[in-house]
Amino acid sequence: MKILNNITLYDLLRSKNNFIVWCGISTCATFVQATNLCTHSGQSISIGLSDYTYEERELMSLKAQKNSITYSKIHSFNEDLSCVQNRWFLGGQLHLANGKADYHSPISGTLNQTPNWYTESKIIIGKDYVLETHVLSPHIGLGLRYLHNDLRTNDFRQGYRRNNFIYYIPIGLTHKTEILNRYILSTTFEYSHLLKGTQKSSLSDQNPTAKNVILSQSKGHGFRFEAMLRKDNWAFGPSVNYWKINQSNTIIESGIYEPKNSTTEIGLKLTRFF
Repeated sequence: MKILNNITLYDLLRSKNNFIVWCGISTCATFVQATNLCTHSGQSISIGLSDYTYEERELMSLKAQKNSITYSKIHSFNEDLSCVQNRWFLGGQLHLANGKADYHSPISGTLNQTPNWYTESKIIIGKDYVLETHVLSPHIGLGLRYLHNDLRTNDFRQGYRRNNFIYYIPIGLTHKTEILNRYILSTTFEYSHLLKGTQKSSLSDQNPTAKNVILSQSKGHGFRFEAMLRKDNWAFGPSVNYWKINQSNTIIESGIYEPKNSTTEIGLKLTRFF
């Protein structure tokens, strides 16, 4: 039992099959609203559309319209307890984006509709912090991103395949609040710190006598921003993903290296929660 302002009584009793709250009107409203905003165990599937641009400044660019699908799963620890107690959660995500990319270079020309897709997976751990009618959920985790691009011409006489692996640490913060007592606005900002990047260029596709090249990228970072408006089990909103990766090591014998590059992806997505 807790006495609030010597007038309001707040007592919470919870068992496996019932949930009884005795409280003043204002205290109850805040409690129920905060409970709705906290992270709950569950799954979701998202579909999205985006504009994708990859650039190596003054050397080349790749632009594509991408379709994507994302599966996410969240487990909230001690969910039988009120999230006012600042509970932990564990989450995992699988993301696939695909779309034909148009290649342009002032050096080697133009090639349209090249196969371009990437897949991304990550696992995060985070915690909910309740601030009256708002919930803040910081998180940290580990991510892997794999990208494939095929720049070969139709006759396979020019161009080659590129495969890129990125390992990174995502560090983010999600803010949730209720709007008009009907919608939940969720905004997420995430910084990604590059741990290791590996670029494989299959130069033998273009010249059978050439050796395939594997380069290492050790410095880079990314940002992700997302704003989702949710009603019941549906959510919709925009997202922005950005990566900037520094120049790779150089192979001394051939002078080959991977230039510094940036990737920008701006899109919309629709999510269904289960």
